[in-house]
Amino acid sequence: MRIVRILGWTAGGVVVTLTAAFAALQLPPVQAAVASLVSDLASSPDSKLSLQGLSGFVPTDLKIARIELADRQGTWLTVEDAELRWSFLSLLGGRLRIDTVAARRIDVARAPESTKAEPAPATGKSGTLQLPVGVDLQTLSVDELHLGAALAQVDSRWKLSGNALLPADLAEGRLKLDGNRIDGPMGRLGVDLRFDANRQTVDGSVTFDEGKGGVAAALLQRPDLDGVATRLTVKGDARAGNADLSVSAADAVTATGKATWQPRDKATEVELRLDAAGPGLPKGPLTDALRGPLTLTATASVDDKLVALREARLALGPLAVVATGRYDRTADRLQATTTVEAAEPGPFAPLLAGASWRGLRLETKADIADLAKTPRGTVLLNGGAEDISIAAIDPRLPPPGKVVIDGRAALRDGTLTLETLNVTSAPVSVTAAGSYVPATDRAQAKVTLNLPSLAPYSALAGRDLVGNAALDLSATSDKGDLALTWQGALRDLGVPNVPRDLASSVSLGGSASLKRDETWTLRGVRVASEGGAFGIEGSGRGKTGTLDLSLDLPKLAALGADVAGTASAKATIALSGENTEVKLTAALRDIAHQQLKAQKLDLSATAALDAAGAVSGTVEASGDVASQALTLNGSFARNASGGLTVPSFKGSWASAVLDVVDLAVTEARTSGHARIGMARLQDLAPLIGTEIAGSLEAEVKADPASPAGRLDVRVQGADIRSGGIGVGALTLGGTIDEPMGDARADLTLTANRLAGVSGVNGLTATAKGGKPGLDVTLQANGSTSANLAARMEMVGEEILVALQRFDGRYDRIPLTLAAPTKIRVTGERIRIDPTNLRLGGGRLTAGGTLDPTASDFQVELAALPLSLVEAFAPGTNLEGTLNTRVRVQGPMAAPRIEATYNAAGVRARLPDTSLVPPIALQGTASLAGQQAAFDARVTAGGSTNLTLKGQATLPQGRAALAGNATIGGTVDIAPFAPLAGNSIRGLSGTLRPNLTFEIAGSRVTGSGTVDLSNAALAMPEAGLRLGNGEARLALQGDTVQIQRFTFQTGRSGAVTASGTVRLDPDQGPAFDLTVGSQRALLVNRPDLVATVSSNIKIAGSTSSGIDVSGPITIDRAEISVGAAQSIDFPTLQVREINKPGAPPPAPVKLEKTKKEEPPPTAMPIRLALAISAPQAIFVRGRGLDAEMSGQFQVGGTAAAPTVIGGLNMRRGDFTLGGRKLNFTRGLVALDNLNTIDPSLDFVASTVVQQTTITITISGTSRAPVIAISSSPSLPADEAMALLIFGKPASSLSAFELVQIAGALAELTGQSPGSSFMGRIRQGLGLDRLTVGTDSGSGSGGSSVSIEAGRYVAPGIYVGAKQGASGNSSRGVVQIEVLDNVKLEGDIGADSTGRVGAKMEWDY
Repeated sequence: MRIVRILGWTAGGVVVTLTAAFAALQLPPVQAAVASLVSDLASSPDSKLSLQGLSGFVPTDLKIARIELADRQGTWLTVEDAELRWSFLSLLGGRLRIDTVAARRIDVARAPESTKAEPAPATGKSGTLQLPVGVDLQTLSVDELHLGAALAQVDSRWKLSGNALLPADLAEGRLKLDGNRIDGPMGRLGVDLRFDANRQTVDGSVTFDEGKGGVAAALLQRPDLDGVATRLTVKGDARAGNADLSVSAADAVTATGKATWQPRDKATEVELRLDAAGPGLPKGPLTDALRGPLTLTATASVDDKLVALREARLALGPLAVVATGRYDRTADRLQATTTVEAAEPGPFAPLLAGASWRGLRLETKADIADLAKTPRGTVLLNGGAEDISIAAIDPRLPPPGKVVIDGRAALRDGTLTLETLNVTSAPVSVTAAGSYVPATDRAQAKVTLNLPSLAPYSALAGRDLVGNAALDLSATSDKGDLALTWQGALRDLGVPNVPRDLASSVSLGGSASLKRDETWTLRGVRVASEGGAFGIEGSGRGKTGTLDLSLDLPKLAALGADVAGTASAKATIALSGENTEVKLTAALRDIAHQQLKAQKLDLSATAALDAAGAVSGTVEASGDVASQALTLNGSFARNASGGLTVPSFKGSWASAVLDVVDLAVTEARTSGHARIGMARLQDLAPLIGTEIAGSLEAEVKADPASPAGRLDVRVQGADIRSGGIGVGALTLGGTIDEPMGDARADLTLTANRLAGVSGVNGLTATAKGGKPGLDVTLQANGSTSANLAARMEMVGEEILVALQRFDGRYDRIPLTLAAPTKIRVTGERIRIDPTNLRLGGGRLTAGGTLDPTASDFQVELAALPLSLVEAFAPGTNLEGTLNTRVRVQGPMAAPRIEATYNAAGVRARLPDTSLVPPIALQGTASLAGQQAAFDARVTAGGSTNLTLKGQATLPQGRAALAGNATIGGTVDIAPFAPLAGNSIRGLSGTLRPNLTFEIAGSRVTGSGTVDLSNAALAMPEAGLRLGNGEARLALQGDTVQIQRFTFQTGRSGAVTASGTVRLDPDQGPAFDLTVGSQRALLVNRPDLVATVSSNIKIAGSTSSGIDVSGPITIDRAEISVGAAQSIDFPTLQVREINKPGAPPPAPVKLEKTKKEEPPPTAMPIRLALAISAPQAIFVRGRGLDAEMSGQFQVGGTAAAPTVIGGLNMRRGDFTLGGRKLNFTRGLVALDNLNTIDPSLDFVASTVVQQTTITITISGTSRAPVIAISSSPSLPADEAMALLIFGKPASSLSAFELVQIAGALAELTGQSPGSSFMGRIRQGLGLDRLTVGTDSGSGSGGSSVSIEAGRYVAPGIYVGAKQGASGNSSRGVVQIEVLDNVKLEGDIGADSTGRVGAKMEWDY
């Protein structure tokens, strides 16, 4: 009973207590305390809840005057006059009945800050959806819902009403919500849904409609839209049903979608299709990508055991995503494959940092089991793309090009493991592996980067690089604590102007850590090579800590062969919030560099920086430099406003002195002085590495008596010389008032006796003004002069330069500013107003903006005389005018340059070009990044019109040039014939190129043809005339093929060529040619006429030499002895005479131009020619008439040819004064192939009155030497008289003496032109025509005869001979049987004849 009483009293106490507590809750003070307690309990550092004005019957009829939710940025949600009424007793029936949920006003100003949500613990339970208690909301009412512009782009106010029924088992539930906009624009929201989770049914709709100025239009950034209509309807159960979606926002967005599911056998078939487009979406990276059209389709099958996704396909622009998969419900296993393909980025490029690619394809395959418990499985990734580049990264970085990705991830035992990830490209390859455990929030990863070649990174480094690099990274994360270690190396590194010992092998290493409490460390950070090492150690927390830096260079010889010594330095940087302290010490020992030597040099410095920008410190140095003692000691301070104070700074070295005493330039005062001077500038030569001489001194004195401060500035120099530039006297003087204020300056600079400054003898410049503006003038005199006036102003952060006047002259070229202009400089941005300059006889206009990221600058040249080029490149002798316009746009690191140009009347002022028509050139050119292009047209005369087009990728670093070019059009050769010189005359024809070239580094390939038509040329000195030339050359790859080449010569001959020329950039052009001729008249000179047939092979290359070989047949030739006078072309030396002050002209010598000897390194041309002359080689003139035959073998080289063989006489005689002599010997040889001038060796003799008279012909065909001798010896006139008339000269009559004189004239070549009989023979087309006498038996008697004949076929001669008597006519036939055997026969008018064989051999 005692226990019962105790329990009763306890229960009663509890009831009383609860009743008392319940009653207390109805009291306002208690309700205020409860509101405050709830606010505190629900608040956190990131989120704050505030309840104000709690009233009503607690807990079933609550009223709260104000509810506020805030984050770190402030209040984002406010609810005013909230009310909640509900039935406590309704809980006994298992359903909570809420009569009213209402608020007078809800204000949502913005979206709340995102906070890191802790992962919810897994319960391990699954099953059907079940609420702990049902909810029946009778009335939902919000008089005003305010959505702020920060949340929805536009302010809007809505009124909401609705109700809901949510049974505990979610059977027969409903949700109804109505919203109407109440602040002007039309807006309606409707939700009406009925559902039953037990029967798995749903039926209802969601609608949203707005007029102009609505929230949706603002979110779409299209406030002009007339309206937006959205409707979603759904009806069905788990076995069958459908859903429809429609969205219409005028021209901005349209979308239609439909989903159906229906039974098929034991499964449910699901089909889905969505079509959307946003043609009217505003411009932007994201909207451009989503502009569409977008299509999404999917088909799936669902049953009790399996969910199968047959195919889901998304298509958006160039992007296509395809997914397939299956989920086995029984085994709890998911298998899926997803493929992403995009031929190009298209509209997605701006979203992807300007990336571009070709043929992107990525595929993932997943196989995961136990999804409901502890998932396990694998995910495979592979794919890649080609020609990948990213515009947003530094353009100096090499583009990735082709990238291949291969990876494998695994999920097992609650750990996500990246087993392998390989990303491979030409410039870099990455290999990674790692793991992450979500339960412990711990991750680790290892990454290896490999750069197989550093050459592609040359542009980034600004110099050519060779070598390779590798880096291993290891990282761990333990609940937010990060740790990183790295180890790497640069191997076989080569950098121009960097010694190999310093850079050939560089190692990298170190570790770093960062913890959640902002504690950080750096350990073992080191970069080292054979030549030195740099290291960093440090630790700290947040913005505080200490860094220790060290540099050790034990062998300065690693910097270069001319450097010696050691160097070391240490620095400590102390970070204490906003303040920083630096201590530096450095030591150099036994330094030697060229002429500079220093055995010891020590340096120490301190500096302290505060948050306001003030700096103070000390500097101390001692040692020796170039065998001269060095001392430096001082302190300095710079306050936050820029004022400088130097209590003392003194130093000395050699003839240099630094002396600063109590120098103060602050807002409060100016005082003290500073002086630096050097009496012998030549002392600096070992330091600067160049010769210098003279003296220089600068001094600044502060005037403390000036209220605002004044600085007197003086600089003087004398006889300063360096690098070919000299200044005899240099003076700078003036004052600077208010140095910490407007800094008004009045300075004058003069430089006299200038030398080596482009023709400037003297210079004077002034600067007057201060911070508001500075007026600058400049005058330069000499052959180069200038006169400039400008004003410089500071407008905020902008520097304004107003160029008021400029005129000058450079080497007789005037340059004048047409009108004042302005230049504005803001940071790295330069803007130039349109500026006009008169340059020579032309005009230069420039203007625009030069900016590191967005330049737009234009330069225009109009009517610029090309003769101005002579001032900068003497000897060009150009004439003509140039018009061009160049525009530069984009970032300066990779600008886009576009140019148009037009040049007219272009030619060189040279004697050989005076008759050549001027050239006109016009076209365009562009450069965008590394992509260059040009399009040019060249015209000349009336028929020359060439087009040239091309584009190229300019190389980066050691990369090769790549590009292509085309050439087409027509060239009329005749107007350009004077360029060939005097050796070639009558040059004409039409050239039609149609070529395309591909360039890859030094290798050039291509395709196309070059056609030549109606071509002709003549070489008078060689006696060659070619006409009716036709040719076609075809380019195929790196080979030029001669498809057609033919020229006509005189006498119906022809010259042809065929074969190939391969263009090898390494070995030079390689030839495989055949050059032939068919009875071609290749030489037609007064002294030599030759018809030739040949088949010559030309093979080899310019590097190994060229072989020229093959047979040459001389079909017919006529050598005219002594005809050189008609073919000599002397060189005339012209001098100006009677020039005032000139010496008398020297006698003019006429000399023939000699052929230049080839250089020793000239390409060898080896000869192997077989020249055959079987017959019809005639040698005539000066009484000589002979037929020759023979063979030559030409060997050696073109520079030093050798000739073996010659021509032997087949028949021949010598006629002098009507007397004919038969030759006993006749030879013709080619001793010099440089000039085709055969050498002669002929001997003819006869016996007259017991005296043997011999005629000898030697020398060459152009300069023959004819001699008459006799045995017994007689004077030449006696021998000639005896030969011609058979009697001595003393017995000759006057007429016979005239005949003797004529014979002498013919022998010595004084007889003008060819002989009368020679002209008749040539006119009749005969090979032989002679008139002479046959010597008698010694009595001196003779008979006159005439003989004529020609070769009717090779080796067959037919002729006729007529004597003085009527019956002396005879026909003659000669047939060549063998080279040395002939058959001869003749028959006379008296029917007498003879036949015989003739055999001849040389001896």
